[in-house]
Amino acid sequence: EKKPVVLWAAYSEYCDQGWDVARCPEYYCEFASACSSTILSSSEGSIESAACGRNYMTTDEFVAFGKDADVWIYTGSGANDVLAKFDDELKDFVSVQNKKVYDPTPPEIQGTHHGTKIVREA
Repeated sequence: EKKPVVLWAAYSEYCDQGWDVARCPEYYCEFASACSSTILSSSEGSIESAACGRNYMTTDEFVAFGKDADVWIYTGSGANDVLAKFDDELKDFVSVQNKKVYDPTPPEIQGTHHGTKIVREA
């Protein structure tokens, strides 16, 4: 049986405006494995951020990297705003089309319900 593929990522305006994706090994990689999932992981990206000490992906790199993931766990703040800002680039993501984008940010931080499923209306 095929394991679901998970995209663990968010857009960062702080770190030179790029996409921050999972880098294994980290706790979320172990979590995905324990949940019988495959997490997309990469340390690649053409945006070198001295301020944040790692590379970030451009939007084109991110689309190529994450478009086929079954599920997207959005790990930053402002998920709805980012999805709206990059609507043209992200609308063909499998996770976006199937409404499998989740924001785990606690409500006291973001003003949303914990574990909110992000549903982008057309």
